[in-house]
Amino acid sequence: MIDQIVPMAGVLLGSAATYIGTALAERAKFRRQLQTRWDQGKLDVYAEYATAVKNMLRAAGRLAEANGKGSGEIAVLTAELEAADDRRSTVFERLVLLGDPDVTEAAKSTNQLVLEAKRVARATLAGETPLMPGDAVVAALNTLHEAARHDLGIRRPPRRQPEPGRLPQPGL
Repeated sequence: MIDQIVPMAGVLLGSAATYIGTALAERAKFRRQLQTRWDQGKLDVYAEYATAVKNMLRAAGRLAEANGKGSGEIAVLTAELEAADDRRSTVFERLVLLGDPDVTEAAKSTNQLVLEAKRVARATLAGETPLMPGDAVVAALNTLHEAARHDLGIRRPPRRQPEPGRLPQPGL
């Protein structure tokens, strides 16, 4: 009888070990797939938000340059700016839902600057001459890109700085 129990226990132990090993491997596989799916969604929304900000900044610039043009063209450019702002706002909400806290903070800073660009564009139409915060928006977007790369685990080597007084060589 004992010679039958030992092999039976071995079979049961082997079956249990196989089941546990397979279950753990499947769980790890599911987690990787889920993480990949969320990372792809984050990448999509991060890129879409950056594009929406750029489109809004361009629309604000076109409206600011429209000073002195016909009211029909100004109305079209104003509508274009409002549509770009609506799009940015919608994508920003998705970014807040999916994004890492650092990315969300960078996006909030970018929002403030792009909304300032919208205000400047409208003020230009009123005859004022404030400066468009384009460079500040680009810097804020660069901060957003860095935070997004960090969130997604994308490593990028630091950019080489050219020597003072020397232009960078193409292809380097």
